[in-house]
Amino acid sequence: MVESLRTHTENLSLLQLKRRRKEDELSKLEDPLPKLEAKKKEVSELQKTEKQYAIDLARIDTTITQQSITITELTEKIKELEIQKEQLTKLQGINHWLEEHFLQLTITIERHLMVAIHRLFNGLFQEWFNILMEDENITSKINHNFSPVIEQNGYEIPYKNLSGGEKTSVALAYRLALNRVINDVVHTIKTKDIIILDEPTDGFSSEQLDKVRDVLERLKLNQIILVSHEHKIETFVEHIIQVEKVGYVSRVISN
Repeated sequence: MVESLRTHTENLSLLQLKRRRKEDELSKLEDPLPKLEAKKKEVSELQKTEKQYAIDLARIDTTITQQSITITELTEKIKELEIQKEQLTKLQGINHWLEEHFLQLTITIERHLMVAIHRLFNGLFQEWFNILMEDENITSKINHNFSPVIEQNGYEIPYKNLSGGEKTSVALAYRLALNRVINDVVHTIKTKDIIILDEPTDGFSSEQLDKVRDVLERLKLNQIILVSHEHKIETFVEHIIQVEKVGYVSRVISN
């Protein structure tokens, strides 16, 4: 009994010693609550950061989706532009060929054609002019603008300085030459065998009227229509239609 009591007493002493040691160890340990609160705060901040990252990630995903759509649209646009560029390159090539070759060829052809037309026009004009003009000192030619140039004794004179009959000679010669050239150049025209002349002998002398007869015969046309107040013309035409005007009304008085 005594031995048992001693054993218990010793065990108790040991336990008390261990308890004091544990109490000493516990007294040396820091309070865990501040660290726990700090960890909780740190976790809370991390959760907020995680949430913000999730929001940013969703925004980035949306941006990536939109950019993918934009890239697809731009890719299609690039394909269209490449097609247009190819077409433009072809057109530029055609344009270069037109400017460097075809246009120059056209200009050359046109120049030769216009030279030929001018030569024909000028020859016909001078032929009719020389027949109709009474004054042998007055000559005329067609310049590069297809305008008549009048010269007297080698000096150019203004058209307005000519007399009435001389002006009519120029106008009639020009009209006849123009009619011939147009009919020769424009092959589809349907007025090759007819010409209408309105007062073609205004201011002509009797001798010039006789020359008009020669000119009309040289034209060798199937039909020539003359509108004139000159009675002498009636002597070298086949059909005469007289028209009388009373007030504002014109009527045929003979045929």
